[in-house]
Amino acid sequence: MNLSLRQDIVARLISDFEAIERGPYLQRVRCPECGKREAYINAEAPWMLKCGRENNCGAQLHVKALFPDLFRSWSERYSPKGNEKPTSTTPVADGYLRDGRGFELSRIQGWYTQESYWKPEIGGTATVRFPLPGGAYWERLLDNPERFGKQKANFVGRYKGQWWCPPALTLGDLVAAEEVWVVEGIFDAIALYHHGIAAVSAMSCGNYPDEALNALSDAAHKAGTCRPALVWALDNNRAGHNATHKHVKRARAAGWECHAAQIPSGGHDWNDAHQRSELTEKHQETYRYHGDLLLAPTAMAKALLMYKRREQREFWFEFKRQLWWWKLDMDAFDRALRADGLDGEDQRQIDPALRDAALEQSGSVKRICTCYPTALYYQANAVTDESWYYYRVEFPDGRPPSKNTFSGGQLASASEYKKRLLGVAPGAVWTGTSQQLDNLLQDQIGNIKTVETIDFIGYSKEHGAYVFGDLAVAGGKVVPINSEDFFELGPRRQLKTLSQSVSLSINADRKAFSTEWTRQLLGAFGTKGVVALGYWLGSLLAEQIRAEMGSFPFLEIVGEAGAGKSTLIEFLWKLCGRRDYEGFDPSKATMPARSRNFAQVSNLPVVLIESDREQEGGAKQKQFDW
Repeated sequence: MNLSLRQDIVARLISDFEAIERGPYLQRVRCPECGKREAYINAEAPWMLKCGRENNCGAQLHVKALFPDLFRSWSERYSPKGNEKPTSTTPVADGYLRDGRGFELSRIQGWYTQESYWKPEIGGTATVRFPLPGGAYWERLLDNPERFGKQKANFVGRYKGQWWCPPALTLGDLVAAEEVWVVEGIFDAIALYHHGIAAVSAMSCGNYPDEALNALSDAAHKAGTCRPALVWALDNNRAGHNATHKHVKRARAAGWECHAAQIPSGGHDWNDAHQRSELTEKHQETYRYHGDLLLAPTAMAKALLMYKRREQREFWFEFKRQLWWWKLDMDAFDRALRADGLDGEDQRQIDPALRDAALEQSGSVKRICTCYPTALYYQANAVTDESWYYYRVEFPDGRPPSKNTFSGGQLASASEYKKRLLGVAPGAVWTGTSQQLDNLLQDQIGNIKTVETIDFIGYSKEHGAYVFGDLAVAGGKVVPINSEDFFELGPRRQLKTLSQSVSLSINADRKAFSTEWTRQLLGAFGTKGVVALGYWLGSLLAEQIRAEMGSFPFLEIVGEAGAGKSTLIEFLWKLCGRRDYEGFDPSKATMPARSRNFAQVSNLPVVLIESDREQEGGAKQKQFDW
C-alpha cells in the first residue's frame, strides 16, 4: 500500500471512527453499520474493516466505501513530485490498479498503458488504457471521474462480437482450461485471473462475443479436443439477468455447454469479491449455485436445487418475478423410494438421479403471488408515531416495478396484505395463506434496515442536510436519491422525506448557475428588491442563523396595488425552483391549514398574504390576528 494513502486512511479511522492502534491491528473501531466499537482492521494494510459482532452484525466494509474522497484523484497522489525520478512509465495507473483495485502488478505488467483523456469545459484526467481486438481500446478515467457525470470510462473503436482476454492467456490456454468465465468488466476478468480462473470480458452485458467464440471453437477443433464450457458471470442486476438468459439461449443453440455464476449480495462485482477475499473455492461454489438458480428452466427445477441445498420441507421462492411455494410430502417421498427398492437407504448414498426423481414426484410447487414483492426498509415518523415498510413490487411481464408503503396492520393478515397489494400494484394477486405470508415476512423483514424520515422539505438540523424531492445536500456535496427512494448521507445515515406537498425543481448542475437575473432584479425593484433578496437568501440558512444569533427576523413587504409585490415574491420563489406560487392568506385558512403551511418547509420562507382589512369578517377572519 502507498505510504501516504495508508497514513490518510489510519488518520481518518482514528478521527471518524475512534480507532485505537494496538499492535498489528486498529481495534475498538466504531462499526459504521451497527455503531458498536467492536470492529477491527489490519494496521499495515488497512483495506477491509470487519465488525467483531459476527452474529448480530458481521459487517465487512472496504475503506473505499468509507472514504471515497481518498480514492478520487490518483494523479495528485501518485505522480512524481518535484525532482523525483519516476520508477515506472505508468506510475498513476500502477497506483490505481494496485491500491484502487487490489491487483498484483507483477501479474499484469505490460497489459496496460497510462494515457490521458480531455473533455471540453470539464478538463482532463489520467487514464489506464487496455487495448482491445481490432485496434480498439478501453480506458478508465482516474482523476475525480464524477466530473464527467455517468461516464466512468471511454471506448474507442468497435468491439461488438469480441471479448478482452488477459494477454497471458492464449486460445490454447482457454481450451485447456475446460471452463471460460464470461464477465462484464475488464477489471472483473483480471480479478478472476488472480484466482486461477480463465475469464474474459465482454465489455458490456449486451455484447454477445460471437466472433471470439467462433475463434475459440476453431482452436478447440484444431487441438482435437472438446470445446470448453462457458460460465456466464454477468452482474447481478436486471440487465445482467436478462442478458444471461439471452446469451445462454444463443450459445446453447450454437452447441456450447453453458452454466452461470452470480454474486448474491447486491452491488458487488467480481473485483469487489477479490478485494474482500471472497473468491475462495467455497465462495465459488455459492456463486455457481446462485447461477444455477438463475438458469433453472422451471419453478420445480429451481425448488429442487434449493431443497437439496437447504433441506427445508416448505419454503417460498421467487421464479420469473413471481412468488412460489415448495412443499415436500415425506410420505410420498418414502413411497417413491420404496417403489425403486431404496426403502431404508441413507439418502446421501442414493443415486442422485433416483433421488431427484423421487423428490419431483413427492414435492409440489404452487404459485402464491402473481408478482414479486420485496421489503426494502422500515421507515418511521417519530413525530406522528407512524411507521411503514417500504416495498418494491416487480412484475413478470417486464413492467417497471411499483414502490409503495405497507403498514404493520396490512402485513398482519393475508387478507389485508392482498387488499394492499391490489391497491399499489396493478394486476398483483396474493393467493397464499397467512402461514405462508408469515414465513415470507420472517425472511424479508427479520433484519431489515431502518431509514429515518422527516415530514417536511428543506433543512434538517438533526441530520445536517438539506432534503428536497430528488436530491439532498450534505457536507457540501449534492447527493442524488438512490434506486430505493432514500438518501445515503453516510454510514448509518439514511434519510428520506415523506412530504409531497411542496415540489421544487432544483438544478443540480453548478456550471449552469447564472447571475444575469440580479441586474434585472435591481433594475425592476431597486435597492428594496435587493433587501428582499438578502432576506430570502438568509431564510435558506435560518436554522444556522438561529443557532448562532438566537433568532431570525420577519420581513414585511408593503406597497400600493400594482407596485409589483406579488411579482417580486413569485420571482424569488422561482429562484428556489417553485413556479406560480406566492403564499397563502392565514385569515382565510383554517387552523389545520395554517399549521400545515408552517410545518411543510424548513430553511425556506413561509409567505403570508395580507387580506382585505376593510372587509367586516366572519369567524374565519377572526381566527388569525396579525
